[in-house]
Formats: sequence, structure tokens, C-alpha cells
Amino acid sequence: MGTRQLSSNDLADRLREAGHKITPQRMAVWEILKKGKHLTADMIYQRVYSNLKFTDASTVYRTIELFTDLGLIRGLLVNNHGTYYEVCDPSRDDSHAHFVCTECGSVTDIDLAIDDASLQQITRTLGKIARADVMIYGSCLGEENAPDLSEAVSTPDQAQLIRLFSSGT
Repeated sequence: MGTRQLSSNDLADRLREAGHKITPQRMAVWEILKKGKHLTADMIYQRVYSNLKFTDASTVYRTIELFTDLGLIRGLLVNNHGTYYEVCDPSRDDSHAHFVCTECGSVTDIDLAIDDASLQQITRTLGKIARADVMIYGSCLGEENAPDLSEAVSTPDQAQLIRLFSSGT
């Protein structure tokens, strides 16, 4: 799943356009978010603090809120593990699925296509869809054994999902 991300210069331009200052803390939070895939606010704070000792947690939380409001990042509420943040891809519809390990809390992007007919039916019966997030929970195989699932699933049926995520448990 390739993600096009804003450069630091592009981020600075976006902040200026929105009337916000460019600070070392904001730039540090952005660089950490770009490097990490799915991070909690505390993980982000710990990484910023290790480089900028004069940064407090409230600054990081306000920066996360600002980046979310500007549509640069989004939060994923993961059961029992809190909110994880990821950088949005401005070049495409950023709806995608995540595999969440219920043991270690890791969150992994997976491509899981939802067919147009299903989306149209949801829109007709329930209302306009703003974003589609799918969370699949299970036990991961660990980093050394984990297959690359980023393109393993295109248009799955239930049997494919069961085979993909239950083999090895």
C-alpha cells in the first residue's frame, strides 16, 4: 500500500495557509508520524521528547489535534489499545482495512476492497458514507513470520477472510 505523504516543506506551507506557526515540535511530530505507521499519542510524545527534551505532552497532543483537524492524519480507535494515528494519503480515498493484533497491539494496513455494490446499498439504506474503516482483530504471526498482506486481498469473500486470518491460530 504505497502512501504519498507531504514533505516537511509542504507541511510548513499547509500550516502557514491555515494561519499556524511552524515550530520545531510540530515538525518533529510530523517526521515521527511519517516514519511510524500507527502510533499512539504517547508513542509520538516519547519519540519527540527523546529528540527535543523541552517538549511537553500537551504540545504533542495539541499538534495531533491540529494535524487531525487539517486532515493530515487520522485517528483509529482500536479496542482496548487506544487511538492510533496514521498519515492520510491526499492522493486517494484513504479508506482501508487494518489488522489489529489482540496480543501485542500492533496495527497493520491491509488492502481489503469493498465492492461498489455493497457501498451503494449502504448509501441507499443508511446514508452517505464519509469513510470506511474495517478493523480485523486476531493474533499476529510476529514480525519475522508475518507475510506481506498489503496486496494479498483484492475483493475477498468470507471464506477468503477466514482462511487468511485464521490459518496459524
